[in-house]
Amino acid sequence: MNYLAHVLLADRHPESIIGNLSGDFVKGPVDARFEPKIRQGIQLHRQIDSFTDQHPVVKALKALFSPERRRYAGIVLDVGFDHYLSRHWNRFSPVALRQFIDKVYGILSEHEAKLPPGLRAIAPRMISGDWLYSYRTLSGTGAVLDRLSRRLRHHNPLPGSVAEIANHYDQIEAGFLNLFPEVVQFASETSQALKVAVTTGRPVQSAQN
Repeated sequence: MNYLAHVLLADRHPESIIGNLSGDFVKGPVDARFEPKIRQGIQLHRQIDSFTDQHPVVKALKALFSPERRRYAGIVLDVGFDHYLSRHWNRFSPVALRQFIDKVYGILSEHEAKLPPGLRAIAPRMISGDWLYSYRTLSGTGAVLDRLSRRLRHHNPLPGSVAEIANHYDQIEAGFLNLFPEVVQFASETSQALKVAVTTGRPVQSAQN
């Protein structure tokens, strides 16, 4: 899952949304430098990534990719899933996509001081470029993948990789629609477990365990 899915799966609290968006920008232990809800959001992001990476649907979809891009299939699927989420948004949220995204942008702007450095650096570009809304089209999704390729330190086959989604569009869409309800359920149950863990200091017991 990528940015859009992670913010949808967050609690509605601003700090939870910040935490779930911060998951890719915070490495190592999630310690007390973060507020409890931000800490919980980062941990939820990591749990969701682990759940989806190991899911049989994702493993089957990766096998569809061309050999030269199969190693990066997980990245392409993460971004592609946000495209399908945009396409089927009303199945998973009672709030209109545009309204939801504008609220997320407002949170990022209002709480800039709470963002980890990596997220703080890209947030203005995310907002000005309307990244979260760009997933609605394949061309916008392709632009996300091309931009992501430039963030990686080594040469990679991500430029043009939206073709992998286009070539297997219906199969990936069906996989997403099978997978995402399970992810929603997992995120809800894991979020509750994380709330207990953060407030009591106990080890996290996610819904997957």
